[in-house]
Amino acid sequence: MRVKNLRALLRYNFGIVWGHTPWLLIIPVAASMLVLFWNMAMASMFTPSKVAQTTEGLAPILAAFLCAHLLGVEYRFRIGEITFAKPFAGRRILYLRLLAVYLLVAFLVAVMLFVYAKGIGTEFSTTEVVLAGVPSVLFLSMLSLMLATLTRQPMVGVAVAGLYWAADLYGGVEFHPLLSLQGYAAFLRAEELAASWKLSKGILLALGLLLYLVNVRLVGRPEGIRSRAKMARNAGLLAVVAALYLYTGALAKVAYGLRHDHQWPNQARVWYRERFRVYGSLPVAPLLGPGFTHYLGPLTGDPEDRGRGTPTR
Repeated sequence: MRVKNLRALLRYNFGIVWGHTPWLLIIPVAASMLVLFWNMAMASMFTPSKVAQTTEGLAPILAAFLCAHLLGVEYRFRIGEITFAKPFAGRRILYLRLLAVYLLVAFLVAVMLFVYAKGIGTEFSTTEVVLAGVPSVLFLSMLSLMLATLTRQPMVGVAVAGLYWAADLYGGVEFHPLLSLQGYAAFLRAEELAASWKLSKGILLALGLLLYLVNVRLVGRPEGIRSRAKMARNAGLLAVVAALYLYTGALAKVAYGLRHDHQWPNQARVWYRERFRVYGSLPVAPLLGPGFTHYLGPLTGDPEDRGRGTPTR
C-alpha cells in the first residue's frame, strides 16, 4: 500500500471513528489532561510507579473506550454487513481503525511521559514503561471490542472493560497476579506478588493477540436476531469467565504461597488470609474447595490475626 493511499485511508477512518461523535475525541483528551494536571499538582509524591500507571492503567481504559466504539457508526445505522461485504478484506478496515485509535492513545501517553520527564523531573525507563503498557492496552481494548461486536452495543464493551479495569485498579496483583494490568507498577512498588510481572505481560500479550484474531472473525459476521435467550447466553458466558478469572487468580496466589510458605512456617495462614481479604464478600475461597475454606476461616473480624502483620520474605 502506497504511503499516500495509507494516509488517505487513515484520514478517512479517523473521520469515521470520530467524525460522527466528537465526544469520542473529547473524553480521552480530557481524561488524560485531568490525570496529567493531578500528577503535576502532586509532584512531590510522584514516583516511577505512578509513571507506569499511566501506560498500564490510564492508556488501557482509554483504548478500551475507543475500541468499543470502533464500529459504532455501523452499529448505529445497522450497516455492518454492507461495510464488510465490500470487495476488500474486513481485516484491513479493522486494522486501520485500530491504528487510528492506538495512534491517538500513543500521542496522549507520549505527551504525559514528556511532561513527567521534563516538567516534573521524574527519572524512569521510558522503554520499560512503554513496553509494559503495550500488553495491557492490547488486552483490554480487544476485550472491549469483542464484547461490543458480540452484542452490537458499544456500551456493553465499555461496561465490561470498565469493570475489569476497576477491579484491577482496586486490587491490582492482589486480585490476580498474572492478569493484572499494572504488574510493572506493582513491581516498582516492590509488591510481593509482582515478582512474575514479565510472565504476566506475556500472558496478557498472548490473550490480546488471541482476542484480535477472534475480533477479525466476528466483525464480518451478520448480527443475527436479538432475543432474550441470546442475551441470557451471553450473560451466562460472562459469569463463567468472571468465575474463571477469580479462580485462576486464587490459584496463582496459592501456588506462590506453596513455593514460599517455608519462609514463614508459623504465619502461613496469616499470609493466605491477607491475600484473600482483597476479594471482600466474593466467595472466592470456596472455589478452591471446602478444605481450603475451613483452613482460612472467616476473613473478617477474626481476633486471631489482630496485631499481626503480613509475613515478610
